[in-house]
Amino acid sequence: MTKTDAHKFFKYNQKTGKLFWRNKTGNRAVPGTEAGQINNAGYKIIGFKGKRYKAHQIIFMWMLGYFPKEVDHEDHNRLNNKWNNLKDATRITNMKNISKRLDNKSGITGVSWDTEKQRWRAIINVNKKPKLLGRFTKKADAVLARQRAEIKYGYHPNHGK
Repeated sequence: MTKTDAHKFFKYNQKTGKLFWRNKTGNRAVPGTEAGQINNAGYKIIGFKGKRYKAHQIIFMWMLGYFPKEVDHEDHNRLNNKWNNLKDATRITNMKNISKRLDNKSGITGVSWDTEKQRWRAIINVNKKPKLLGRFTKKADAVLARQRAEIKYGYHPNHGK
C-alpha cells in the first residue's frame, strides 16, 4: 500500500479515528461505510488488495506515508485510532506503555507477593530483562520502588493502568 492508495481508497476522520471507504475496491467495500472488522485481539483489521492491515497502519500511511514498525495507542484502547492517540514506537517503547495484565493479583504492575521470602517483590524490565528492585515487608514500599523505577527508566505514565 502506498500513501496514494491510502488517500484514493480511504477517508480518515482524525477527530473520530475512523477510516471510511472512499472508493469501491471489491465486493465488500461500499463507499461511505466504515472500513474493517474487529479481530480477536481487539484491533480494527481491514482487507485491502489481498492483504490484511490494522487500521492504525493505514492511518500512518494516510497521514505520513509509511508504516511504522509498531504503533502505541497511548490510552491503551486498540480501537481509539484518533491521530493524537497514535505514536510511532519501537517494541521497547511500546512495552513501556502496556495495560495491566488481567491476571495481576496485587493491583500494581511489577509488584507481587513472594511466597518463598514472605515479602512484597518489585521488579521492572530494563533492556528486555527483569530487574529486581527489592523485596519489602510493606506493599506500599514495593509500589513506591516500582513507581520510582518507572520514572527512572522512561516508562509512560499510563503503563500498567
